[in-house]
Amino acid sequence: MSYIYRMKPHPKRVIWAGATLGTVLGISTDCGEAPIGEALDASGLSEMPSLVCGGVDDGLPLPELFQREGESLLGYAPRPGERFPLLVKRLDAEAPLSVQVHPNDAMARYLAGEPNGKAEAWYILDAEEGAEVHLGFREGVSTQDVQDALERGRLLDLMRSLPVEAGDLVPVPAGCAHTIGPGIYLFEVQQTSDLTYRLDDFGRLGEDQRPRTLHVQEGLAAIDLELRPRKASPIILQRDEGGRRDLLVDMGPFSIEKWTVGQNLQPSGGSLVVLHVLDGTLELNCEDDCFHLGEGETVVVAAMAPELSLTSTAGASLLAARHLIAP
Repeated sequence: MSYIYRMKPHPKRVIWAGATLGTVLGISTDCGEAPIGEALDASGLSEMPSLVCGGVDDGLPLPELFQREGESLLGYAPRPGERFPLLVKRLDAEAPLSVQVHPNDAMARYLAGEPNGKAEAWYILDAEEGAEVHLGFREGVSTQDVQDALERGRLLDLMRSLPVEAGDLVPVPAGCAHTIGPGIYLFEVQQTSDLTYRLDDFGRLGEDQRPRTLHVQEGLAAIDLELRPRKASPIILQRDEGGRRDLLVDMGPFSIEKWTVGQNLQPSGGSLVVLHVLDGTLELNCEDDCFHLGEGETVVVAAMAPELSLTSTAGASLLAARHLIAP
C-alpha cells in the first residue's frame, strides 16, 4: 500500500503573471496567451486538479485519489462531501493581483453554499527590492469608507502595506482583504476552496478584453475590518543532528513548518502532510518506499503513513503543510 504520492502541478494562466513559473515548469507562452501565474502543486479542486506522478497511480487526479484513499490520507473516515483539505501552490506576480477577500467557513456556507471558506498563508520565495503586499485595513476604517473608496478607485489608500522579502511568512486569515504586489514569487497554503470575492481590479481587462467580474456585495459581507495580521515569527520545534523543524504559522485548519534535513530527520506523523522541496536534494523513506526528491518537487504523505525518515548530505530544506482539523 502506498502512503506517499509524488504530485504533478496543475498550471494556471493569469493576466498578472511573470515568467518565473513558466520557465520552472518548462511551459512556453504563445502569442496572445497569458503566462503561467500559478502552479497548483497539490490541488483537490475538481476543475484544477494536480495529478499523481509515477507509480501505479500515475496520472490519477488528486480528487479521485482522495475518493479512494481518503481514510488513509486523513487518518479518519472522510465526512460526506469532504474534499482533500489542503491546496498548495506557487504564485508568480509580475503585476498586482486584484484586491480580494475570501469568506470564513460560516460565510462560505451562507453566501455560496460551500462547505468551507478559505484561510491562507504565504511563504515568500523571492521578492524584488521594495516589494509589498496589502493586508487588512487601517484602524477606524468603516464599511462606508470602503464603499466610498471603491467608488473613487482609492481602496489601497485605506489598506495596510507590508514590505516583504524572501523567507517571510504572511498569514492571511479568512475575511482579511488583501492583494499581492508586483515582483513577488511565493508559496501558498490554503483551505481547499476557490471562493474569491474580487473588490477592485484596477480597471484591468481579462483575456477576453472585458473587465473582470467584481463581487463587491459579497466581498463587503465577507470582510472583517478588524483583521490586521502581521508577519509570523518561527518557533523552533526540533534542532539536533537529525535536522531542524520550525513552526512558521498555525492557521487553525492547517500549519506550515520548515524542515532542514540533516543526518536523519524523523518528524512526527499522524496527520496529512504536503511536502514541497525548497532547495537541495533529499531521500524520503517510509517502510519499503524510497523517494529521491529535488528542488520544486511536491509529495503528499498520508496521515496513516508509518514513520518517515529524511536524509540529505547537503542540508536540503522543505516546507511542510500539515492538515490540523480533527474528525
